[in-house]
Amino acid sequence: MQNANATAGGEEAREILETRFVIAQLLAADGYPDEALAELQSVRPLLADTFGPGSVQVRNLDKQAARLKMPQ
Repeated sequence: MQNANATAGGEEAREILETRFVIAQLLAADGYPDEALAELQSVRPLLADTFGPGSVQVRNLDKQAARLKMPQ
């Protein structure tokens, strides 16, 4: 993932962004909410550029980020 270029465009870029979203979910599930939130925050602008600011992907990311910000 570190060498992947999410700004390259096309299907590869979409897959990279979706994978990063899944990584954030895995981090949260494994007890790393701060790291998960940081990943979501870094991916959000890329998702918005790729899919649109009102896209399902961005809305799902925002919901996940809101859950991570809630006190446990």
